[in-house]
Amino acid sequence: MPASADEDREYQRALETAGRLLGKPLALPLGDGEPAVGEDFRRLATVATFGGSWPRAGLDDRSRALISVAIAATLGTHEPLRGQLRIALHSGVTKEEIVELFTHLAAYAGAARAFDSYQVALAVFAAAGYHPAGAPRSPRVPLGRLWPAQRHTGGGLTRYAPRYGSAGRTESPPWTPSVTRYAQRRSGSWR
Repeated sequence: MPASADEDREYQRALETAGRLLGKPLALPLGDGEPAVGEDFRRLATVATFGGSWPRAGLDDRSRALISVAIAATLGTHEPLRGQLRIALHSGVTKEEIVELFTHLAAYAGAARAFDSYQVALAVFAAAGYHPAGAPRSPRVPLGRLWPAQRHTGGGLTRYAPRYGSAGRTESPPWTPSVTRYAQRRSGSWR
């Protein structure tokens, strides 16, 4: 169904907003094997986000960009997160502020989700030629290096190894057992 003149104007305004935020025109070509109706989906999504949400008054682009990075990271949507990180950097958010966002995200969304999404941020930073102080140069950080040694206590629960608390005292980890099992396998402590 052809778009009306009003719909075309809305779409053009959304593309202009996206271009301003990204620092370059938004290109949404159809992928290999994608049906032509995919263009309608891309158009609707572009108008909803860049035509309806971003231009609203009440929040500046910088604040809206930080919120968008936090949402995409929490949801674990890597492709949108890449775009939101680029928008944030173009909107004046510093890379150090983005690293702090992931530190804060770990407390509320869990370390596993924050760590997974942080890898996307590292890849975006690397593309821009930036590495946070102390961060490894590879796009994937070995989990065994970042998290303490683990031991399996049965019942599907994982706890910090006793050396991280007083004798006999254990604390619940802030990540999921599946991520912990991966770290255990990498460190050789899996039983």
